[in-house]
Amino acid sequence: MPTLVRLLSALVLVVGAIVAVMLALVTFVEPRQGPITVEVPVPALETPSVPPAVPGAAAPAAAGEPVPSTTGGIAP
Repeated sequence: MPTLVRLLSALVLVVGAIVAVMLALVTFVEPRQGPITVEVPVPALETPSVPPAVPGAAAPAAAGEPVPSTTGGIAP
């Protein structure tokens, strides 16, 4: 029983410290309000029409062609 009381009292102290810090932040810290502007470079907005080719990668399958299995020969 003394071990349980020590554990619970330690938890109460930790939770009390957390609550005290939160109350101090709410009481003493005033948020700054103002406009926020973020500049986005124009090239980041442009999307490439075709993704760059990866050396050694297979070409994408055309419409209607079966896609090769990557499951190692195991049928789905």
